[in-house]
Amino acid sequence: GPAGDPIPSTILDLTGVDVIDTSAANHILRLVRGAGLMGTRCFISGISPAMANTNVGLGLDLSELLTFNTLEAALRFAIQEIEEQGGG
Repeated sequence: GPAGDPIPSTILDLTGVDVIDTSAANHILRLVRGAGLMGTRCFISGISPAMANTNVGLGLDLSELLTFNTLEAALRFAIQEIEEQGGG
């Protein structure tokens, strides 16, 4: 949209990332929260089963993140949200 209009969705694609540590998870959480303050919802895609298991094993709480196993799934969700809000 025109300058100043919020971008409704941002997707952070982690496809190919095998392991995420506590520090990286905290950075991602800060990024998502910062995006929210700027008026955009941040979705995380590419969460592999191995990464999910690692997160659980490390005790990482990523429950506030909206995650998708593929970039395609995240894009479909974001597009659906925009259409439901009358923006598409």
